Amino acid sequence: MALFDFLRKRKEEPVQEEQEKGPWELAYQAQPAVYQSPEGNMMMSFTLTEDTETILPMDPQHMFRVKGNVITDIRLALCSLQENGIIAVLPYYGSIQALSDYVQDSRGQYVLLRGLSHDELQKLVQDVSEAGKRQTVLQNALARNLEFLARDETDPDTVQQVFAGDKVQTFTFEDVRFPTGTLLCADPFCTLVDDDELTLLEETIPAGSYPIHLAIVHPPGDSVRIAGMKLSVSDAAAVSYEPAETWYMRNGMRKEGLMGFAVEAGLACFADEKAAEAARQFFRKWREEHPGVNFYNEYFAPLFRESHDAYPDLQREEGDFIRWQIPESEEEIVISATGHGDGYYSTYCGYDSQDKLCEIVVMFMDPQLFGENEDEES
Repeated sequence: MALFDFLRKRKEEPVQEEQEKGPWELAYQAQPAVYQSPEGNMMMSFTLTEDTETILPMDPQHMFRVKGNVITDIRLALCSLQENGIIAVLPYYGSIQALSDYVQDSRGQYVLLRGLSHDELQKLVQDVSEAGKRQTVLQNALARNLEFLARDETDPDTVQQVFAGDKVQTFTFEDVRFPTGTLLCADPFCTLVDDDELTLLEETIPAGSYPIHLAIVHPPGDSVRIAGMKLSVSDAAAVSYEPAETWYMRNGMRKEGLMGFAVEAGLACFADEKAAEAARQFFRKWREEHPGVNFYNEYFAPLFRESHDAYPDLQREEGDFIRWQIPESEEEIVISATGHGDGYYSTYCGYDSQDKLCEIVVMFMDPQLFGENEDEES
């Protein structure tokens, strides 16, 4: 039996009836075909035929089950009328993304594609192949980045390549308020608002206003990313770094060996203790006034989009950083996306040649791992 039944034809209908139908009714709706691989694994496939308007599901893994089982190996077979056969079998989700330029309409979980020419099918094969190679490169870089983040020490050269390397742009928030000088580094929507989890850095700084720098990179084949955040306490250069291993709770209990903080919302911040308290009060009040409403979607998402509109070349479309003036307060917090999302990020204190604290650093990614010359073997 052939792997794909691409010769199935639709029943012919009277011309008058066809003329009364819309494009969705006239298009071929691709149906899932399920097979078992020689290794015994289940595979699902759909067929896209040359010069044929076709309806495809956008997320078949979650739309179709086989005896209650989810199938993760899903493919798209490209059928050429010119060559009278299958010319390629591609990974489904990579193909759907590459087909976005050919979408005529969408309904619910389905898209309607216009008919693709033979040349366009060939281009689709090339585009998906190249995207797959880029994805492999990115996955390899992400794996190495986890090793970079897991290190329990750093040095001036490493910090320099994250914040001032040849692949990096720097964006600075000047004169951010720290009225008490008691600091925390946290996920602003998880740890910062949780009285039981909030931890304060043992190192303090003089009360005042300081710049916060964001390291921004544009990895090839990927979206713009934030590689790190740095709070500059003085103009002196750091000659050594120590992990911030000692923190304490609001009740005064010390915690040793933390190294950093966990991120669950894909965001991080430096904040003064007073700003953190103002933020918690705001969150409590807002939730009381908006029961059952998602505070990020309703309140913060517009702020991040405004930030994108102001600096569109430095962040993704939904926005990656804001300087948040906390309502009914003089306090503020700089909030930034964390590179590639959730994880655990170490905090380092930088000291100058006089052994004085001059900066506090959190690194999310090593820009050198996401270079233009990466390949699958690197």
